[in-house]
Amino acid sequence: MVLTYKQGYLSPQPFLIRDITSRFPPPLSFSLKLQGQPKLRSIVKMSATEVTNPTISYESFAVKPPLHPTYDLKGIIKLALAEDAGDLGDITCLATIPFDMEVEAYFLAKEDGIVAGIALAEMIFNEVDPSLKVEWSKKDGDFVHKGLQFGKVHGRAHNIVVAERVVLNFMQRMSGIATLTKAMANAASPAYILETRKTAPCLRLLDKWAVLIWWRT
Repeated sequence: MVLTYKQGYLSPQPFLIRDITSRFPPPLSFSLKLQGQPKLRSIVKMSATEVTNPTISYESFAVKPPLHPTYDLKGIIKLALAEDAGDLGDITCLATIPFDMEVEAYFLAKEDGIVAGIALAEMIFNEVDPSLKVEWSKKDGDFVHKGLQFGKVHGRAHNIVVAERVVLNFMQRMSGIATLTKAMANAASPAYILETRKTAPCLRLLDKWAVLIWWRT
């Protein structure tokens, strides 16, 4: 059984700079592959807001998030998870998938582009269920080709589904910003393009982080 999720976008009209047309943003697909019989294991409560792990350090990030007194990365994660699933979980998953079933889910690039949001994705998975095992073949700022499998997560299906929509929503937005920023900066060279406070409400931290991911890599 394969469940594939796709994300749509509201984007501005395509722009033309020096005869270079840029597309925004590179979508990613996320597939859940249910394998074998469900495995018995200790149960982790499926809550989007309750489980936390304070051991994550920014020092391990390929590109650290920008700092400002008003920025609250943990708060953004908790708010997004609570908005999407709260403490109820995914109702379709609850109705169709055994509670203790384990799965592997893969990150697949649907277009060429710069991937951003990997460090944030790890924080989100860890927030929902610290026992989830996440592996990446790329890091923030790396270029990915269409069709490339660049990451996977293994663990309880119910907890993966709680996290995956928020993970994809953030990663797709950040990857689109990083990719489009590179295209605009290359087109405008030797002039410089400055990022400003004209960002989506409550998402300034993530939008500016995506720009930094492109610039510092």
